[in-house]
Amino acid sequence: MAQEKVPVEDLSRKYVDEALRYLQLFLSKQTKFLYREPPYQAVSFYENLLFALLLLRKKQHQEMLEGKTLLHKLLGFQSAGSFPADLSDYPLCNDRALPVRVAYILEILVRDFGPILGAELSGTIASIQECLLSHLKEQKWPKIEAFYAELLLNQSPLQPPEEVLSNPSSFGHMLAALDYFPEYPWKEFLLEKAFLFWDEEEGMYRGPGCGVFHAGKEQLCTLFDRWMSLHTGRPLKRGWTRESYCELALVRSGSIPDVSTAPFFESKNYALFPNPQGTFAAAFQEVKPHLLRGFSPLRFVSGGVSLAWKFPHGSLVSFTRQGKRFVGKVKRDDPKIPLLFEIFVERASQVHFPKASLFNPFEGIEIQLKKTTLKVYLEPLMSELAGMLCMGNRPSQILESEEEPFDWVIACERIRGEEIEQFSFCVEME
Repeated sequence: MAQEKVPVEDLSRKYVDEALRYLQLFLSKQTKFLYREPPYQAVSFYENLLFALLLLRKKQHQEMLEGKTLLHKLLGFQSAGSFPADLSDYPLCNDRALPVRVAYILEILVRDFGPILGAELSGTIASIQECLLSHLKEQKWPKIEAFYAELLLNQSPLQPPEEVLSNPSSFGHMLAALDYFPEYPWKEFLLEKAFLFWDEEEGMYRGPGCGVFHAGKEQLCTLFDRWMSLHTGRPLKRGWTRESYCELALVRSGSIPDVSTAPFFESKNYALFPNPQGTFAAAFQEVKPHLLRGFSPLRFVSGGVSLAWKFPHGSLVSFTRQGKRFVGKVKRDDPKIPLLFEIFVERASQVHFPKASLFNPFEGIEIQLKKTTLKVYLEPLMSELAGMLCMGNRPSQILESEEEPFDWVIACERIRGEEIEQFSFCVEME
């Protein structure tokens, strides 16, 4: 059953209170700056700017006064048209993307809290904003920063790139901006994809697995989840990170019109197939090495449970629906590597594996979930394979368990026979 809806203003106050309680654990009583985690020395300019905005969102006299005071102190660190990534770096400013993010946050501050900032602070912001905007025109920016620059400079934007929409954090940044720039020409396009990638019943992201992380037994919330929650009234039950607590400041609660979504989504780089029993999301693009930890080429989300497929030294090149069957093809970079694939399933979920811990994968792999049963079959190969069931942690797990891992791992390896350059598999959903 879907969670009961809550008035978005009540939900917003609840989230802001929770975020402030958590972040104040890292607040220095002496400097009133938000410090990073142990050894409590680094002071992020960007995090503190978001914290100042979050204090204003509390909309109570004491917190708003603290937010204005913090904001005034932070703006004093301007140097050569930018700001230091860490306050201890001042006057050096080495984060080239930071000026765009600062300009965007200052725009939010003026739009939401302009009347209560006071003449002096408003004048300081106006002066800094003029300097920052002139700087934006002279540079080329990374993807999200390029999106912010287009909005701030009122430029004609191109269609949002797929690699941005496939990452729930970056997608969340784009959605949050819609509340401040409702005239954005690709608004309907973004909202259609957002509702396609959102499991409203479970209150979680179900889109392509790029930048999707786990903390213990559950998938982490991102800015995407926060925005969807504050615009649908569906409370979130999942884990937060320090980053998501800070980025809550970027979200203004509100309502959105009814959005019609396509029954599925397929493109050159991604595919998504929603079903009442669960949703498959596939990603076919190459991923840079530093992004591999949070990348799953194939995901299945059902009843709050997420399964993640990994193909070591290989890539998913296609995944299509054929009736109730889904067929995938994997091309391997190194045919000599024995491990063909791994499937990670949350151990806390209601999952049953009929197979023994060692089994023949050609006979099929059955995974019984609360809402459905998945049966995975491999095409015949001129090789002998072994399947095994064990415990482990998916690469996107950010916590370490001192007792037991958080996932079941279903692995398939070649034990003898020909090297495997590519293979196909199918998944049946009952």
